[in-house]
Amino acid sequence: MLEMELGTALLALDALETNSFLAPNADTYQRLRVEIDGLTLGKALRRMGKKLNMAEDLEAAFGEALKARNFVAHHLFKRNSLAMLDEGTRMELLEEALEAFEVIHPAYSLAQDVAVHLTHQVLQVANQART
Repeated sequence: MLEMELGTALLALDALETNSFLAPNADTYQRLRVEIDGLTLGKALRRMGKKLNMAEDLEAAFGEALKARNFVAHHLFKRNSLAMLDEGTRMELLEEALEAFEVIHPAYSLAQDVAVHLTHQVLQVANQART
């Protein structure tokens, strides 16, 4: 979900930079969407960081979320796949995963806020262009 919100934010940023919403082109949009969908979480965060002047706390929250997500996706269950068969160990692993998700969730909320704000900006600029 975090990746989707960042993707929405990146699409909105592109629309604001290029004014592509004034003359929509399905092929151009599709290529951009495929490119953004193919970004890793880290690359999406770096791209957004280059385009936005993010406050340090926002950048830190995204950085911590990236570490937590990478820990879960690349280490926690892969490293402990056989341990999942043991009920006691399985509960410990699930607790570790929950701790990681508690770090990821605030970043998701922040990314959602950024995406909504940027989408509203696109709508506002589009409405101004029509008048």
